[in-house]
Amino acid sequence: MAREDDEVLEEKLLENKSSRDLNGEEERRLLETLLSESETSFRDVSDRSDNLIWYVLSRPENVFYVNKVFTTIWGISREELYKNPRLWLTLIHKDDRADVEKKFDSWLSSGSVGKYMTEYRVINVGGPVHWVRDVVTAILNKDGTLRGTLGIGDHGILEKERVNLTEALEHDLL
Repeated sequence: MAREDDEVLEEKLLENKSSRDLNGEEERRLLETLLSESETSFRDVSDRSDNLIWYVLSRPENVFYVNKVFTTIWGISREELYKNPRLWLTLIHKDDRADVEKKFDSWLSSGSVGKYMTEYRVINVGGPVHWVRDVVTAILNKDGTLRGTLGIGDHGILEKERVNLTEALEHDLL
């Protein structure tokens, strides 16, 4: 994903450069404009998603981005998470927390380039419990080293599965 974005930006820069001769300052401003437009588009799309979307830089570990769904699930602001990158773990159900933290930490430290999936319960500060199914993917630098992790969390499907299971059990009991 990041490599494709880099290639698109390079193509746009080359198109603009070939249509007129840019000096260094003009090239820098054009690149900043293209990057800003790309970031704005990404945020617009992700903030309209029903899924949790998050991106954590690896070294040092730092929450780079999380969409608005985070606040719905956890009940805390994104700004709080940006200040304390491990805050999300404190609201994971105590029976799930150790496993989630172990999986995430071992995946990060392994330099893995694959994906993993995990499911866990979040205790929203307002009270409700949300089930989350996270699919986590490595984002690599051009040299193949781990730059960060991208996660997409689904909290709606698990709730629907729970409701369907509860209804099926109630139906069988009647």
